[in-house]
Amino acid sequence: MSEPLKKNIFVAITGASGSVYAEHLIHELTLRDDIRKVYVSFSDTAKQVCAHELSMQKFVETKIILSLLRGKTEALSPKIKVFDTN
Repeated sequence: MSEPLKKNIFVAITGASGSVYAEHLIHELTLRDDIRKVYVSFSDTAKQVCAHELSMQKFVETKIILSLLRGKTEALSPKIKVFDTN
């Protein structure tokens, strides 16, 4: 029997408020077996908003987005890839 196809997911984060939702979405996607890769892209405003909102959130445990913004991907899931628009 052949292995089911795994999906690639692209998450684009804008500068709107709600960074914690993007944080949880990326985390949950990395836990799924049917997902091969999660590509993440930030607008310039999103980088500022996410850094501000998530640094103030004490209940966010994973800190995936803050790590991505700091260029630290080695400790994260190998499924995550940042798509740089610059």
